[in-house]
Amino acid sequence: ICNPPIPEEMGAWIAGNRKLGAFQGLKILGFNIDVRGPIFRQTAFQSFYSHLQLHLHPSDKLDLTFSTIFSRQLLYKITHFSGMFKKSDRISLLSLAQNESCEGWKSGENINDKSGQQFPIPFSQDRKVIGG
Repeated sequence: ICNPPIPEEMGAWIAGNRKLGAFQGLKILGFNIDVRGPIFRQTAFQSFYSHLQLHLHPSDKLDLTFSTIFSRQLLYKITHFSGMFKKSDRISLLSLAQNESCEGWKSGENINDKSGQQFPIPFSQDRKVIGG
């Protein structure tokens, strides 16, 4: 019916909706965007989108229906899942990601992986830590 917004448009929308999940997701990922102006907030989303655009394999992009809308929804999911940890828990999304390296990761290696152990984007956390 209509084309999805381009990254600049989606970034502007997220920048103007600071209380919603996509904006909060950028903050959880470490973007210091609360005290910055709207252009910086828009650029934060564009950086996030560009990272996914660069690292996702074309087959994964197709499976995920990759777009700016998918990227916004992914930021919302980050906010949603980070809220699943109780304040008393010692685990958070940030603590899971700290000091992790994605050194051996290669784009597209997950395509023919029948084990479900390889991921479409860099991820190196021990499954025991996240309960998998």
